Amino acid sequence: MVLESAIGTLPSSGYMIAQGNSVYSNTSRVAPTSYTPVLATTGTVPTTLTFSTQFGRYQQIDGIIYFIGNVAVNAFVLGLGTGNLTFSLPITAGAFSPAGIIAVQLQNTTLGVTAQSLNGTIASGANVLTISQNITIAGVTPIPLSALSATSIVTITGLYFIS
Repeated sequence: MVLESAIGTLPSSGYMIAQGNSVYSNTSRVAPTSYTPVLATTGTVPTTLTFSTQFGRYQQIDGIIYFIGNVAVNAFVLGLGTGNLTFSLPITAGAFSPAGIIAVQLQNTTLGVTAQSLNGTIASGANVLTISQNITIAGVTPIPLSALSATSIVTITGLYFIS
């Protein structure tokens, strides 16, 4: 953190730093923590979906979760699988709408049309986000489970509110 490099290591709790109109406080700062993200569906599970990599890390500062997650698929058979892609969150989101700002990167997936952008949508009080694409300026469309392949990689990063 830039602030820490400027003044040295900060204690883990009970301090406040002010400069001008800005205040930095860590009254509820949690150390960076690992979690195991899961790529799933809103519908029927596929015949096969396994992962070669599941990496996640998050940090809570006050009522905000900052996180990154990466999942690499190593076997995928759609079978009777249905629904839209979801990605697990490290901690359940608060009762906010929208709950956060999420960036999505997909590799080795099949999107039906060229997306203008990808994002993650977190519903109020949810413990997963839905992976979506903006196809037109007017609409966001969830990405279907069928877009995955046996070599898909999904990386999610962002922040969201828990309180």
